Amino acid sequence: MRSYVLVLMVLLSHALFPQDSTRIAPKWAFDLFLGGGSSTDVTVRTGPEATGTFDLSGWFHLGAGVERRLAERWSGRFSIGYETGGWEATGTTNPFAAPNSAAGRWAIGAGAVYQLYRAARSQFNLQGGARLLFGMQVPATITLDSTTTASDLRTLTLHFKPAVSPVLSIGWRWRPTRRSVGSIGTSVGITWFHCTYDGVELPNDVPDLPGGLLPLTGTHEGWQLLFTIGYSGWSPI
Repeated sequence: MRSYVLVLMVLLSHALFPQDSTRIAPKWAFDLFLGGGSSTDVTVRTGPEATGTFDLSGWFHLGAGVERRLAERWSGRFSIGYETGGWEATGTTNPFAAPNSAAGRWAIGAGAVYQLYRAARSQFNLQGGARLLFGMQVPATITLDSTTTASDLRTLTLHFKPAVSPVLSIGWRWRPTRRSVGSIGTSVGITWFHCTYDGVELPNDVPDLPGGLLPLTGTHEGWQLLFTIGYSGWSPI
């Protein structure tokens, strides 16, 4: 009878705690994370005496990811998140012309995770894949002249196309104790960011895109740093 109890205790310990093995990825892992990236600032003129800067890539993001073991060190990963950013007024003397509207976009990601190292309370992994950034709409507030009346303001919306960006990062998870439910996780990586202008919605009395906003048009691209931190829960077997 005691031998059966001993076997049962061993099986339960394997089910509850991750094992000291670099050959095993978690069977399941679920992450809740927040983070941000580097900035691609574009400064435009929003009126005769007003300018504004919009950050196209340095976004704050909130999301979730799920990871499933494929074979020993390998697992697949899927994530979904929402990214948001806003305008910053630069050099305006018109209090009504401050461009303070925010813009946001959804992003989904898929890829593979390779287990570099795993101990009972910590693990390091290498993540690679791609993110689909859905199209975004950027509202811009412009003023038609240099007066300080709110009636001179107009709001238009610039559209940007969806884009797929590769991403590569290294992640770390740490359990405060062996009995902790889940762990603290962080990752640092790079992605090739790019977005392309796709037209504008204009108010009735603004026939064309103002020349001061032309720097936002075209394609903006470059390497972007990504940093995330969050909570992770996993099942070891």
